[in-house]
Amino acid sequence: MGIRRELQIYRHCPEIRQHIRRVYIAKLMAWATVVVFSPLLLLSAISVGVVHVFDFIGQWSVLPAHKMVEWLHNFQREQIRISNSKLEITTIQKRIGEHDADL
Repeated sequence: MGIRRELQIYRHCPEIRQHIRRVYIAKLMAWATVVVFSPLLLLSAISVGVVHVFDFIGQWSVLPAHKMVEWLHNFQREQIRISNSKLEITTIQKRIGEHDADL
């Protein structure tokens, strides 16, 4: 339906002019919504992209510290395991006097 035909209907059919106006108001509001929200959608998409980049950078910047802490934790567990294989916990408790206090 072309705009010329719609204008003819608007002129010659006063009974439905109000409905035609409402249709055009709805179309204008739809275009206004697109015009207003398109930049906001673009801005939000850019914001999501920036947050994704910072998240990626943050993950890689924390990786060396994470690996170091993991290595230290494994080293500590290995040292405890080795010391327990050389000397039992009950023997250590007896030597420092804790075993007697528990009884």
